Amino acid sequence: MAKKDRNRPQNNAENSENKKKRKTRMDRIRENKPLFGLVVLVGLIILAAIGVGAYYAIDSLTSDNGEQTEESSNNDADASDSENADDNSEDSDSENSDSNSEDNNNSDDSESSNSSNDDSGNTSSDSDNSNENGEAEATGHSAGGLAKSLAVQDEIARTGVWRATDYIFGDIVSSEYTVQSGDTLWEIADGYYGDAFKWVVIKDNNSGAIDVLPNGEEALIYPGTQLNLPE
Repeated sequence: MAKKDRNRPQNNAENSENKKKRKTRMDRIRENKPLFGLVVLVGLIILAAIGVGAYYAIDSLTSDNGEQTEESSNNDADASDSENADDNSEDSDSENSDSNSEDNNNSDDSESSNSSNDDSGNTSSDSDNSNENGEAEATGHSAGGLAKSLAVQDEIARTGVWRATDYIFGDIVSSEYTVQSGDTLWEIADGYYGDAFKWVVIKDNNSGAIDVLPNGEEALIYPGTQLNLPE
């Protein structure tokens, strides 16, 4: 009993010292936790960087291989096109030689035909001019006046909106005049006399062919009416 009592204080001291050591170790672990977390984070970043670098390296190698394959294919195609072009050039030279020979043989016939066509074209042009002159004489217009009248008639027919033909002196050359769509006595007088105010002279000279409104100041004429234009 006496021996046990002597050892108890020593055991208590050892237990107290062990507790202090464990406490110190735990305190160190708590102090090192932020540092440990930082180390882990840095390690993860390094691993991620290595993974990204590996991915781009593999992608670059794959792209280079694809470009080399495509370039090789294009070179083969260019070589094939060049061979085909040479073959076509030889065939074309041969065909051109044959064609030139045939063209030389047919040149005389072609010149003769062209000469005949020129004569025919001149005859057709003369015929058109004759028809225009004949129509102008029939209506009492000059060639220029007839062109104006026909243009206005086409516009009226196309749009459905009436408008007057803007004659100038010399557009109407015959004293026997046929009224056209777009004509007024005012414009006819201007085209024949060069004085639009002489429309009254035309009205008075053709009283049987012209209708006059009740106010006596407006006349009605219709396409196809024959008018005599006094000198």
